[in-house]
Amino acid sequence: MATANGNFDANYTGPVWGTWTIVPSPGCDPLDLIDPPVFWEGTWQGQRSQYCADGSCSWIGDLKLVGKGYGGIIDGIRFKGSELITTYTPLPVPWEFIPGFPATGPEGIITATIKE
Repeated sequence: MATANGNFDANYTGPVWGTWTIVPSPGCDPLDLIDPPVFWEGTWQGQRSQYCADGSCSWIGDLKLVGKGYGGIIDGIRFKGSELITTYTPLPVPWEFIPGFPATGPEGIITATIKE
């Protein structure tokens, strides 16, 4: 689960921020999201920039994430990470939602450190 906020200019660039929650679930069961006993929770913030070449544009979000584990063996463990995420539309839409879009792989990859 995540929330996303942004204050974009005319080029759809600017500061972005939000919250995130990850609930470990062996079977990805949506019912596990209801009052979970173990979860990660945190915030993220960053900047979204536009890059144009050869008549097409993409937008890169340079994000910083922080969080903490709650419950079970992750209780109190801290999370700190960064992510570069690419979108191909002015409003940030995952490329999987664009019919016929010729892309594969993730929009972004998180690099993180987890410390007790």
